[in-house]
Amino acid sequence: YRTLLTVAPGDIRVKQGEDVTIRVRIEGRIPPVLAIFRQLKDQRTSEEIPVPGGTNRVAYTFKAVAQSFAYAVRGGDYVSPFYTIEIPVPCELKRLETVLQYPAYTRQPERKQESTAGDLEALAGTRAELRFTFSQPIEEATMLVETLPVPAAGTNATNSAANLRRVPLARTSPTEFSGALTFQDVIGYQLVMVAPLHPPSRSRKYDLRALADLPPDLQLNGIDDQTEMPADSVVPATLVARDDYGVTEAGLFFRAGSPPSAAGGVDPADS
Repeated sequence: YRTLLTVAPGDIRVKQGEDVTIRVRIEGRIPPVLAIFRQLKDQRTSEEIPVPGGTNRVAYTFKAVAQSFAYAVRGGDYVSPFYTIEIPVPCELKRLETVLQYPAYTRQPERKQESTAGDLEALAGTRAELRFTFSQPIEEATMLVETLPVPAAGTNATNSAANLRRVPLARTSPTEFSGALTFQDVIGYQLVMVAPLHPPSRSRKYDLRALADLPPDLQLNGIDDQTEMPADSVVPATLVARDDYGVTEAGLFFRAGSPPSAAGGVDPADS
C-alpha cells in the first residue's frame, strides 16, 4: 500500500448518547481526503473529510451515538478494518415461570403460571418455585428479596439493609436461572444480573403480595333469627359455605331448648 492508516481507539464500548472521537494516523502518501464508513445493520453510509495540510493526523467525532454500529476509514489505496462502537444493552427479565405449592391445609393442587411482568401474589405460606428467563446470556443472577420492616434492636427505627435477603439463583442455561421463595412477610424483590464483561446490573423492583386467607362466608337459609314453631316440627334448612381456597367440611350446630313442664309452667331450671 502507498498509504497506511492507524485508527484509534478501534473497538470501543460507550454509554448511549455519548460522543465518540476517532483519531487516524497516516503513514506513506497522504491523501487529500479520508472517507469514514459507517455500517448500521444492512445500511452503509460514508462521509469524506479533508486532511489538513502539513499534518498526518486527523480526528473525527461521531455525535451522540444512539445505537451500536461498525466503522472503517479509507485513505488513498488503504481501507482499515471495521471496528465496533458498542452500546451495551441492559439485561432484562424476559419471562417468569412459577409453580405455586399451596399450604397443605388448603388441599389445593399445584398451580403453574407464566408472565413477563415479574410481579407475583399468592396465599401466605405458599412456596413458589421460580424460573427466570433473561434477554441475554448472563453468568450470575441473585434475588434481593425485601421483607416487612423490623424495628432495630432497642429502637423504633427500622434498618432497611436488614430487610433485604439474598437468594442465589441456580444457572440452568445461559439465559435461565431458577430459585424458590415462600410467601411469608415478603413485599418485593429485585434481580441482580452479572453479564460477561459487564458490571452487575439491577432490575426494577417487582412486587410480592402475600394474601391473607379470608374466613369462609356462611349463609343459613330457612330459619329466621326469631322463628317460633311447634315441638317436633321439621324445618328444612340450607347451609351455604363459600371460601376463597375451598371448603373441606361444614356443619350445622344447634342447642336444644328445655321441654315445657307437664303442667305447662316454666321449668325451674329456666327460671
